[in-house]
Amino acid sequence: MLGLEATGELIWAGTLEGEGDVCAADIAVDEERIVVVGGFEDAAIDLDPGPGVALHAAHGAAGDPPYGSDGFVAALTRGGEYLWGGTLGGSSTDTATDVALSPEGAVAVLGAFRSSAVDLSPGSDLVEHPLVAQERCWDEPECYSPRCYGYERCAANEQDLFVVRLDREGEYLWGGAVGGFDGSDVPAEVALLDDGSVLVAAAADGDAVDLDPGEALDL
Repeated sequence: MLGLEATGELIWAGTLEGEGDVCAADIAVDEERIVVVGGFEDAAIDLDPGPGVALHAAHGAAGDPPYGSDGFVAALTRGGEYLWGGTLGGSSTDTATDVALSPEGAVAVLGAFRSSAVDLSPGSDLVEHPLVAQERCWDEPECYSPRCYGYERCAANEQDLFVVRLDREGEYLWGGAVGGFDGSDVPAEVALLDDGSVLVAAAADGDAVDLDPGEALDL
């Protein structure tokens, strides 16, 4: 990461580091802060781009060798100093892809996950959300088919979306999963309106998609 003057002169530069691949996907800026999101493939990631260390562990996604990835979100000052950060993920391949800020400082993060459940709290609290098909089809025999992965994943969906809203200090406010009962759903963009409402754009793959990130079903 680097900050430049309007004339192109370097102000600051730094890196977000892990032993595996680290990919920054999106960045948002307000008058005070920079918030960056992305994905990493490792047991932990240092989210402080400066000389300090802000190590955050993966949610079980990295094995030996790594077989998955987690998402991350980090907030910095306009000068590149670390404020707060954390990881989002589960036991498989998950990543954060887009971020938005509201005028009052709230943060919305959009991403994709392939884990059977994803922890959407970047802090120490555990806030898990399952794959949409797993959540909707549990204990419903008509959902089981030769394409299913047994009783723990009763549909062949490969990837769902997640959206999470944080306060300006990075504390979890709410989150949820959006997706279909088969195929892979692809995140595009998230936006925060002045009233705090969240807008999400994405591509859905399959015959039906649940657009309610809460417990209700909206096909």
